[in-house]
Amino acid sequence: MEYEFIHDPTTGVASARFSMEHENIGSWLEIELAKDQLKLTQLLTAIDDVETGKAQEVRITGREFSVLVEKNDVTIEHNSAFNDVDELPSTLHEDIHNDDFNGMSQCGLDDFHQLLLSWAKFIN
Repeated sequence: MEYEFIHDPTTGVASARFSMEHENIGSWLEIELAKDQLKLTQLLTAIDDVETGKAQEVRITGREFSVLVEKNDVTIEHNSAFNDVDELPSTLHEDIHNDDFNGMSQCGLDDFHQLLLSWAKFIN
């Protein structure tokens, strides 16, 4: 998984650029996680719960995206995927740069854990 974190020089807002197959993860980081320490803690706890066997999977539903943490993988899906919505509302099209947007990205659990720690370090 290739990514880069950037601070906008004008606004100072943190953003994330990901390879095309992982674009949803970048959008999720910016929209759902941002600087929310409580959500970061919730995600790290979910990873720990799955790794230690306390839970087989943990789903965390946000405003626009949901995260499914499983033993080996993490899936980030746009919530429209759960509503049988074929198209995103026009107001969301501005944020999507990939014409082949499928609403879902996956990565390994270890990669996701490292991503969260890197993002937390970057935004602080």
